[in-house]
Amino acid sequence: MCDLSIEMIKKLDNHYGHKIQFIAISASNFTNNHNQKTYSLLDYENDLKFASLNEKLLKIRDKYGVDIIKYGNEIS
Repeated sequence: MCDLSIEMIKKLDNHYGHKIQFIAISASNFTNNHNQKTYSLLDYENDLKFASLNEKLLKIRDKYGVDIIKYGNEIS
């Protein structure tokens, strides 16, 4: 995790002549029943595609019933 933090700071720091005064690192991994996928800033574009697909699947399941489409983690 430390290497990733240093790499991201180097990538995002565009004020090379200024000193860094404060660094905050936050992590979360919260999910709910409808959304069991957590999202990452590192894979933002792929996560947007996944979120869109997941919303469409939820609409289909709400309209036709949960048994119409099964997720891989659901026991049959």
